[in-house]
Amino acid sequence: MGKWNWYGVKIIKQLILQGEPHKDLVDRYYEASAKRQHFEESIILVRAQSFDHAYKIAESKTAKDNEVYTNRYGQQTTWKLVDAVDCFLIYDDPTTGAEIYSCFHNAPKETTPDEFLDGLLGSVEHTPLWPAMYMEFSPGRHLWEALHGKQD
Repeated sequence: MGKWNWYGVKIIKQLILQGEPHKDLVDRYYEASAKRQHFEESIILVRAQSFDHAYKIAESKTAKDNEVYTNRYGQQTTWKLVDAVDCFLIYDDPTTGAEIYSCFHNAPKETTPDEFLDGLLGSVEHTPLWPAMYMEFSPGRHLWEALHGKQD
């Protein structure tokens, strides 16, 4: 093994839902998202001795972090590691503004930025899973009220 360095490892996770939603909790956001697969792309900061070592650490950490929780619709929810897809050696100290990931892409000379993004992202829609996630609410209280009625 070599010297310890910082790496940014890009991982892909898939949202796994189990069970049916509680009928009183289903809203327009659930209806829209229920027809889609949900994936998350993230970059994890890892201290390792090589690229292979960084991949192993990131995969192990991500697999361990797959806690099961109940979503706002009453379903059991977890994130499953799909793959660690890229790794970047960080040359700067990991402080504010440090580059922790970079990937170069080549495209035909006549490619516009919009065409490049369409090719890079494909037809995948990059929107929040549920815009309601960003609204202020207590999922536990929301679930309690749906199951037991609103308490004053």
